[in-house]
Amino acid sequence: MARKANAEGQAGRIVCPACQCVVSSDGKTLHKKSDYFDGLIENEDSLPKLGKEIDRLENTIAKLKVDLQAEKQKAASPPAKGRENVDSVPQKESGASAVKAGRKPWW
Repeated sequence: MARKANAEGQAGRIVCPACQCVVSSDGKTLHKKSDYFDGLIENEDSLPKLGKEIDRLENTIAKLKVDLQAEKQKAASPPAKGRENVDSVPQKESGASAVKAGRKPWW
């Protein structure tokens, strides 16, 4: 079988699984360069940019996780009793104060 492959000229050639180029079995001779390999070479300089973007996004995620934990703790804590809850309730307006403010009373 090996003689038949040698006669055809295909013996010793393999397809690289990483770059999909046809190389000799000893790896010293490149028989055919693939388009996929050309694309890898063109995109080689974009890897550091992508690394920086990934780091930035990871930092943003970490900050958002901290903020989320703080909000969860804030929501889980019971509301403070006392004056704060009373102030948040709107007070009813009397008819005299509405007239002073320039509004007509509702009645």
